[in-house]
Amino acid sequence: MNHHIAICCFFVLAWTISILQCSPSMADVADSRVEGLEFDDDIDRKPKKLLEAALKAEGPGDVMEAFVNLFVRGPRPEIIELKSHDHDTIALRAAWELVERTIPEEPGYDADELLTKKINRRALHQFAGFVEGRLKTDLPEWWKTTLLKASAYGRGNIDLQRQKRKPYLKTDAGVYAPLGIGITRPEEGGIEFYSFETDESCRVPAQLWRKTTDKMLAPAVTAVFHEKRCYVGIHGAISGSFQLRCLECETSKVVWSAQVWASLAGGGFSGPPANLHFVTLKPRGDRILVFGKEPGGMYVEGFSLKDGKNQFRFGTPY
Repeated sequence: MNHHIAICCFFVLAWTISILQCSPSMADVADSRVEGLEFDDDIDRKPKKLLEAALKAEGPGDVMEAFVNLFVRGPRPEIIELKSHDHDTIALRAAWELVERTIPEEPGYDADELLTKKINRRALHQFAGFVEGRLKTDLPEWWKTTLLKASAYGRGNIDLQRQKRKPYLKTDAGVYAPLGIGITRPEEGGIEFYSFETDESCRVPAQLWRKTTDKMLAPAVTAVFHEKRCYVGIHGAISGSFQLRCLECETSKVVWSAQVWASLAGGGFSGPPANLHFVTLKPRGDRILVFGKEPGGMYVEGFSLKDGKNQFRFGTPY
């Protein structure tokens, strides 16, 4: 008799779990990320329109509005389905939404204690594996370590610890650069950077260097060499969007230029200039992947090696 009761209890429990998984949870109904925002109820339950809006977005504001409607307000089964979407932008954001929903909705800190919440470790490992599988590449070690150690003040407010072993160093030229990249300043101006591993080098002409760094508090340079071309990002050492450029190594001619949104963090940092923004460039197949981290979030974006056309964007803040 007890055996039959145990079996019945098991099936009741399994049925209850399946209902909870297929029904909107509290995370689907109430979420602090939508507080104070206005939504167009006419498109609220039309994911196709929201997907089109997100993929056609020309700026951060457009994509954030579409993403809040699509992901933050979407039921869990819909989010899980979007992980298999053809476009990497949608698939990666859907996978990250499932991580966000492991964060408790109660306030994560108070003004006096600034207590951060732990993000579900298993969810972070699953997300890291999903990114590797989706993009068919290994993650930069520093990027993966930062992700797996992340905590949060609340949903949409991720706390990234500073690396004990930073992936950048300040070069003799006074410019921050990744380990393995050397930088010198030629007499005619600009900078010349080279790879310690392959002995390849490339120059950024004086005019381009001045134009790019004119308003930067502390410039940093990330670069990678691939098939007689150099892909270089001159970015702020603290945070901010920047231009990714493809240069011919021999002539320093700019082949193409593309805008990296980064994490959209903007400011949010006060104090003396410091190196808090790290970027790794990885050629993979017919595209170049841009992995980055700022004080306000992490990101990865993809661009065509041939012409610089953006192929996808992902950032933890949006």
